[in-house]
Amino acid sequence: VTYRGGAKYRFNEFFALKTSAGTAYWPGTATWYFNNTKSDMTWREANPNLEPEKTWMVDLGAEFTLPKQGTLFTITPYYGEITDMVSYRYDVNPAVPGGTIIRSQNLGKAEISGLELMLQQRLSQELSLFGSLTLNRSRLKDSGANTDNQLRNAPDYWGSLGLRYLNPKWFNAQVVLRFSDDRYYDDENTDLPYFHMGAYETVDAKIWRDWKLTGNWVLTTGLSGTNLLDREYATEIVYVNPGLTVQADCIISYRF
Repeated sequence: VTYRGGAKYRFNEFFALKTSAGTAYWPGTATWYFNNTKSDMTWREANPNLEPEKTWMVDLGAEFTLPKQGTLFTITPYYGEITDMVSYRYDVNPAVPGGTIIRSQNLGKAEISGLELMLQQRLSQELSLFGSLTLNRSRLKDSGANTDNQLRNAPDYWGSLGLRYLNPKWFNAQVVLRFSDDRYYDDENTDLPYFHMGAYETVDAKIWRDWKLTGNWVLTTGLSGTNLLDREYATEIVYVNPGLTVQADCIISYRF
């Protein structure tokens, strides 16, 4: 059983406070508990004694609005803990030269704290600026040799900054800069390529328009591009961003 809830109180049109708290429970997958699998040089060993991860989080934020200037700004500190952290251990497989055995295990506790910032600013009737920044600190505690290591896949900062143009009579468009700090793939903080993944920045863009057909039927056409600068960066162990990708969309929807 998990619990989540929140509240928001607006003092006036300029200022509001909001807070939320909750718990979470993640048992993982059945494979971790029951199945020994073999795939070429990589084997996975089951751990029937694995404990599920249990999490609680709380945040308290402030929201500032300037209606005449078209400004919305929020700042939200947060804190949480994860107990019985599930992690992976990569051991040498003595039965297969160059092979690896992956074992799931509990590491103890992780403490997570940080600050979320968000800004929306209207520049004109059609054009607006938007951005977000998360400053994060996630560290392992009571985890033996891994104590005080950075939690895997938890960079110390990430965010985005973009421009959005909305003109339904003609077209809509936006361009977004996304960025992330470096991060580790494992809780041992292994300093090897694809285990220690470097910081990166990438630019995405899209353009779209809604075409009213008959009644409530709407046709949406669009063209989007991801990683326009064709940057190469690691997203996960052994996986590298595929570079520039372009996608065309044609969607028919019924709107009530």
